[in-house]
Amino acid sequence: MEQVAKVAALLVCALAVRHAVRLAVADAWMGKGTIAVARRALDWDAANGRNWEQLAGLQEADGGDGREALRRAAEVNPREAGIWMRLGLSEEMAGDTERAEEYLLRASRLSNKYAAKWTLASYYFRRGDTERFWQWAREALAMSYGDRTALFDLCWRVAADGDEIVRRAIPERGTVRVAFGQYLLNKFADGPELLAAVRVWGQLDVERGAFVTNGDFSRASMGTRLDWRVSEPEGITVEQGVIVLRGNQPEDCEVLSQTVPVQGGVGYVVKVRYRAHQPPGAVPASDTGLEWRIGGEAVRMPVQGSLVQVRFRGKADGAARLVLAHRRLPGHTRAEVEVRLEEVTSELEK
Repeated sequence: MEQVAKVAALLVCALAVRHAVRLAVADAWMGKGTIAVARRALDWDAANGRNWEQLAGLQEADGGDGREALRRAAEVNPREAGIWMRLGLSEEMAGDTERAEEYLLRASRLSNKYAAKWTLASYYFRRGDTERFWQWAREALAMSYGDRTALFDLCWRVAADGDEIVRRAIPERGTVRVAFGQYLLNKFADGPELLAAVRVWGQLDVERGAFVTNGDFSRASMGTRLDWRVSEPEGITVEQGVIVLRGNQPEDCEVLSQTVPVQGGVGYVVKVRYRAHQPPGAVPASDTGLEWRIGGEAVRMPVQGSLVQVRFRGKADGAARLVLAHRRLPGHTRAEVEVRLEEVTSELEK
C-alpha cells in the first residue's frame, strides 16, 4: 500500500508540473502578440478565459471579428462582467442589438460597479431609448466616483435642462449633486442657466441674495466657477483675504474678483467687514485706494473704517462681477497699507 501511495503522489506531482508547464508555455506564446501564436497558446491552455480575451483583442485589432473568442471566454469565466460587457459592445457593433442588450444586462447583474451601469446607459443613449437611459444613468451615478463628465454630457444631450436631469438622473448623494452643479457652472459662463446651475450646486442661497462664495476667506480659492480670482499686480500681494499695498501699485487695477449669480430687477447689498492699518513710517493716508465694484456701483474703503456696503440692482438673470480694485484718486498718493478682509456677505436689499 505504501508503494501505491508513493506512485499516486508522484503521478499527482507529475500532472501538476505538466499543467504548470502548459500554462507557462501558453503565457509565453500569448506574449508573442499574433493571432496564429495566440491560437497555439490556446492549444496549450484553452481553459484560460484571459487567453480567449487576448485572442479576441488581436482579431479586432486586425479588423476581424472577435465575438466567437469572447463567447469562449464567457463560457470559461461566466461570472466575469468585463467579458460580457466586451461581448455586448462587440455584438452592438456587429448590428445584433438584441444580443448586445442581453449581454450588457447580464454584465450589470454580475457587477454592481459604475462601469457596467455606465455602459448600459450609453448603450440605451445610442439606441434612443430615453426611459431606459435615465434608469441606468441614475443607477450609474448612484455608485459613481471621480470624473463624471462623460455621463453628464450624455444627460445634457438627452435633455438640455438642468432641472429635468436632476429629477431623472441625479441621486440624492450630496457629492453627485455638487459635481453636477459644478458641471453646469463650468458649462455656463452667464445667462439665466447660471441661476439654475447654482440652485443645483446647492452651496449658495440665491433666493435670499446670498451669492458670495468663501466670503470669510477661510480657504484658498479652489479655482471653481464661483470663487475668488486673485490678481497680484506689481506692488500688491494677496493671501487669503490679506492684501498688502506697498505704495508702488498701478493706478487702476483689479485685486480680487468673483462671478456671482443675480436675478434681474432684484436689489442687493454687499457688506464688507475689514481692518486696515499702515506700517510705521508710511505716509499717513485716509483712503486705502481700494474700492468694491459691482453692477455699475463703486464704494471706497477708508483706512479708518471697518464696514462698507455696496447697493446695486441686478440688470438681468445671470452673472455679475464682484470686484475689489485699486484706483488712485486725483490728488492722492498711492497708500502703503495692509487690509485684512474679515467677511464679505450679500443679501437682498430691504
